[in-house]
Amino acid sequence: MEQSKGLPEVIYLQNERNLFVFVLIIGLLLNFFVYSANGYIMPVKTGFELESKTHIGYINNEDVKLWFLSDIIRIPFPNWLIVISIGDIIIILSIIMMLFYQVKVLIYLWHTKR
Repeated sequence: MEQSKGLPEVIYLQNERNLFVFVLIIGLLLNFFVYSANGYIMPVKTGFELESKTHIGYINNEDVKLWFLSDIIRIPFPNWLIVISIGDIIIILSIIMMLFYQVKVLIYLWHTKR
């Protein structure tokens, strides 16, 4: 006997996917706000040895706006320097949540077709 999806279940799955997209948009907007407020350059906390040409601004400058949304979180890796912002963390988490959601949907569909 084949089970069909009920309307409440379909609505729940759609709303859960929309939540992940909403979280992704929040992360993108946070990064956009700090980029646009600082002349489309992402400020980086002073003290990080950066050799990248894309990061020009530094937090110690008095003219840096929204410094708390800029690249202030250092992730130590051997021989690598990774500096990320709060917006980057939100974007990464939303992508991970979307991947887990897709796996959950695939498992659900696999079990309903049996």
